[in-house]
Amino acid sequence: MFVLDEADEMLSRGFKDQIYEIFQLLPERIQVGVFSATMPPEVLEITKKFMNKPVRILVKREELTLEGIRQFHVNVEREVRNTM
Repeated sequence: MFVLDEADEMLSRGFKDQIYEIFQLLPERIQVGVFSATMPPEVLEITKKFMNKPVRILVKREELTLEGIRQFHVNVEREVRNTM
C-alpha cells in the first residue's frame, strides 16, 4: 500500500518527478491512496497517470464541516514481531 497525503501540496511544490520515480519502483499491483483537503483539477488529472480504477470521494467546499470528524492516534511503544 502506498499513501500520499497532502497530494496537492506535494505535486504543486515541485515533487512531481520524485513521486513519479517512487511509482516506477512500486509493484504493479499496489493499492494507492491519495488524500488532500483540496484537490484541484490538475492534481486529479495527474493521479490518472499512476492510479488504476480510482475511486474518488469528492466533497463540495460548502459541505465541508468539522462536525463529526474524530481524530485519534495509537501509541505504539515497541514493535511486535511474529517469530513463526
